[in-house]
Amino acid sequence: MTSRVKQKKEMAAYIQQKFDVYVYQMPWDRHLFGENKNVDCEIVKYSETITSNIKEKEKLLNWYTEPATQKPIQEGIISCQRENYSWDYELRQRTRNFGIGLVVVLIILVFAIGILNEESVTTLLWRLAFVVPMVQWSLEMVISLNEDMQQLEKLAEKINSSGDKGMEELQEIQRDLYEHRKGCYTIPDIVYNWFKKNDEKQARRVANL
Repeated sequence: MTSRVKQKKEMAAYIQQKFDVYVYQMPWDRHLFGENKNVDCEIVKYSETITSNIKEKEKLLNWYTEPATQKPIQEGIISCQRENYSWDYELRQRTRNFGIGLVVVLIILVFAIGILNEESVTTLLWRLAFVVPMVQWSLEMVISLNEDMQQLEKLAEKINSSGDKGMEELQEIQRDLYEHRKGCYTIPDIVYNWFKKNDEKQARRVANL
C-alpha cells in the first residue's frame, strides 16, 4: 500500500470516527482516539461527488437503522456498534469466499484446458504460470481478510459481552472499530454495492437484538 493510499484510508477512517462520535453524543477521548482535528475541508472535498448527486445523497440518510436510534443512548450506541461489526464481518466473509472460489476455479480451469487439449506438462506449467499473479493476489486477499475477521471476532466478544456497558467501555469499543478501519483490507465498491440490500436487512435484524 502506497503512503498516499494509506493516508486517504486513514482519513476516511477518521472521518467515520468523527461521524460516529457525533451521532453517539460520545465524548471525544484523545487518549483513545487521538487529537480531535477539524476535517471539514477534507469532508467537503471528498463528499462533493456524492452531495452533488441527489440519489447518492439520499443513500446517506438513516445511515444507522431505525431500531438503534429509538433506544436509550447507551443501548443505541452498542446497537450501532454491533451493526458496524456485523455488516463488516459478513462483507469480508463473502469477499473471502469469493477469493477462495476464484483460486479454485482458476486452477481447475487451467488443468481442464490442459487435459482437454492433451497438452504437455511443459505447456500446462506455462499456462499455470500465466495465472499465478492472479492466484497470488487472491491468496493475499484471503489472508488479509482472515486477519481482519479474527480482529473483528475479538471485537465481537467485547460488544456481545453480558451486562450493561458504561460510556468508557463503549469508547474503548469505538477505538477498536477505528483501529480496524484504519488497517483493514479495502473491499471493492462493486462487492459492497452487490450485497448492500442484503446487508441492510441483516443490519436491521442485528439492531433489534
